[in-house]
Amino acid sequence: PRQKSAPLYQLEGANEVGLSVYRRRSDNMSCVLLPGGPAWIGSSAPDALPDQQPIHQVVLSPFLLDAEPVSTSAYAMFLNQVAVT
Repeated sequence: PRQKSAPLYQLEGANEVGLSVYRRRSDNMSCVLLPGGPAWIGSSAPDALPDQQPIHQVVLSPFLLDAEPVSTSAYAMFLNQVAVT
């Protein structure tokens, strides 16, 4: 039978502004769950690249963001864990 693996992220509580804080089990990094919502992206600057125009609204899904600086060695460890497709 196949063994069930532990979740990659463990909830640790909330930070000082009420955002959920998680610990990533693979490298012990702290992450904050940012809420989704509307965001304006793009540029109307005359020197903006074509793929930066026009300014428009998008809706972002909630996402985790590392709350600590990522060292070169931690990034290398992450790259070594990512499957190459």
